[in-house]
Amino acid sequence: MEKVIFRGKVGSHAFGTNTPESDVDIAEIYMCDNEDLLGLTYKEHDDIDKDNRRYELNKFIKLLMKGNPNMLEILYLPEDCVQYTTDKWWDIKQVREKFITKNLYDTFAGYARSQLNKATGLNKKINWELQKIDKKSVYDFCYVYINDNFRNRNLTKAMELPLWLSSNNYLQEQCGLVKLDHFRDTYLLYIDELEWVKKNDNPRYGDIATHNYQGIARVDADDVCVSSVPDYVNPKGVLYFNKDGYSMHCKDYHSYQTWLKNRNENRYNTNKNHGQKYDSKNIMHLTRLLMTARDIATSGIIKVRRSPEEIKHLLEIKSGKLDLKTMIDAANMEVAVLKILFDQSTLPDIVDETFCHELILKLRKQII
Repeated sequence: MEKVIFRGKVGSHAFGTNTPESDVDIAEIYMCDNEDLLGLTYKEHDDIDKDNRRYELNKFIKLLMKGNPNMLEILYLPEDCVQYTTDKWWDIKQVREKFITKNLYDTFAGYARSQLNKATGLNKKINWELQKIDKKSVYDFCYVYINDNFRNRNLTKAMELPLWLSSNNYLQEQCGLVKLDHFRDTYLLYIDELEWVKKNDNPRYGDIATHNYQGIARVDADDVCVSSVPDYVNPKGVLYFNKDGYSMHCKDYHSYQTWLKNRNENRYNTNKNHGQKYDSKNIMHLTRLLMTARDIATSGIIKVRRSPEEIKHLLEIKSGKLDLKTMIDAANMEVAVLKILFDQSTLPDIVDETFCHELILKLRKQII
């Protein structure tokens, strides 16, 4: 059993930056009964979907203690966003100033930096979109160093593996690799010439066994293959597999695919139209968070609903009407100023854990 003690609208409707296209984000705080707490059915959070988030009392208080900006803003929501409350919620709200500490510099500035990383990360996503980059294979990250005569000290020449294969009329299946000791991701490269002869349907060699090399890599593999190569065979060159580069490419590709699947089309089109290669909504949130942090440092309160002038400014950032690079530079300067303001403030350093413990016990001991 559980009892909801608070429900309200959060996000853009609370900040005042909502537009007709904005989703309505709902937050709920609920309490499990003692049997759930002692048994196996306790849930510290129970999100319905990305727009409806639910937090159990213990989880909520713990997040407040850590200075989570989203949780703190719930305690300071404007009245037109509050949909449902109980007496227990008001017991928490009456002591909300206990959660305002100097530690909020780290959480608000840290959250702001995460928005900055998301905003600048859009540049990579847009580049993927513009360049129509497909997922590459292991072969695209392999390079062959050729030396026509290994006994002489001729200069070596590096070629991309696909180009080297095509220019020599080789298939990757007839290649064999042997790990080169003490060299990371580096291999001696051998060619099964008999396989090449049989590939060209020469009947004179039809009954001669090939070396059965494993090839460079199997389909959809994430690494190269190694083969057993006879001692009398001479290598054609040295192959280097840029494994780190391939791993980074795969990470970026999967990130891009996830972004494509989940992106908000209106938001994407806004960013595409203003053409500044930054996610303007993230920079709007970055700016808003720093506004809130300054309020905390100077007045000790959290101002969720911004003033009409501030809302206009934030929406101009979101629409891309302002130079986003300038906004980023200003935000970095503000972070440095906020550090000084928080250090000079009279706020307590951290939240009192004993107080939080006693608050939870008080609320749970009350008759539901």
